[in-house]
Amino acid sequence: MVPWLAGVDPPTVAPRCRLSRESEIPVEARPLIRLLAKQRLLTTDTNKRTGEAEIEVAHETVLRQWHLLDGWLTEDAALLAVLKCVKRASRYWTASNRRRELLADHSEWLAAMARLAARPDLASNLEPIDCEYLAACRKAAGAAKRAKYLPRIAAYASLVIIIIGLISLIGLISR
Repeated sequence: MVPWLAGVDPPTVAPRCRLSRESEIPVEARPLIRLLAKQRLLTTDTNKRTGEAEIEVAHETVLRQWHLLDGWLTEDAALLAVLKCVKRASRYWTASNRRRELLADHSEWLAAMARLAARPDLASNLEPIDCEYLAACRKAAGAAKRAKYLPRIAAYASLVIIIIGLISLIGLISR
């Protein structure tokens, strides 16, 4: 329920309501959603443009006063912030013609994205474009790592060739 109907505002770490389409919510969670709507903790409506059912927490106070949910939000605050950032970054990357320089390739960010992807409940909130963005980030990070070590490898290879050449030269001279 957390990634679909509630999130965390990254700058303030305050709980925030999130409008969700019913199709986004896993089938196994829908009975709970219906029960919470019946208890008026959630509101449901139909999007007039798409005709799809939408669900939302009735009021942000519910998020703050429901201690178990607040605990979940606190526990997942960092990953929910990463999720929001990934979604924002992937949209910007797509709108900017998928420019390589917009890909995140530093290790801390990639580690956070890996932790997000390892959580099925949160990762199911990623859309195909988000997954493409994450894959492109991993690929860019791998390329950057290879580019970083390539000069070292070339230097070591040159050094080995020089040493082999010197040993051969000494062998020829000593004969």
